[in-house]
Amino acid sequence: MVNRGIERHGRVRSRALARPIALSVGLVAFLAAVAVVTTLTVVYVRQGTMIRDLTAQQASAEARLTEIEEINRQLVFEIEQAFSLSRLSRIARDRLGMEEPETVHYVPLSETQLP
Repeated sequence: MVNRGIERHGRVRSRALARPIALSVGLVAFLAAVAVVTTLTVVYVRQGTMIRDLTAQQASAEARLTEIEEINRQLVFEIEQAFSLSRLSRIARDRLGMEEPETVHYVPLSETQLP
């Protein structure tokens, strides 16, 4: 009878230990699943935020590019106007007091003097 009590007592202990171990394994698995889902959710939200930020930066850069291209077109126009022959002729007459020649003199060159 003593042996039976020990065996019986041993079985009770093993059952008592089996429940907490099974419960803790289930709890660990549940917590691991929660951690994985939480991590994936955080990553998803972070990537969405990054995409919105990058999209806003792209829109801002495109707007700035449009402004710079317009400034560039204006500067090209001003450069073309600054070096136009009609403008140079007007400046020569108005500011420098130059006049268009009334007669044109041609100087004949011999074939040996030609470049």
